[in-house]
Amino acid sequence: MTGQLKSLQLGTLLTHVFHHQTHYRGQITTLLSQLGADFGETGMIWMADVN
Repeated sequence: MTGQLKSLQLGTLLTHVFHHQTHYRGQITTLLSQLGADFGETGMIWMADVN
């Protein structure tokens, strides 16, 4: 990293952010599973409150 500003297309930025959060969500659920915790459903569609 050079510390200089960089311009990206919005779609590229949104794709990066989406994959980044997916990666960390997977890491967290793996750690919780290794600890024996029931972390519930992690699918985004199942997490939404659709009442």
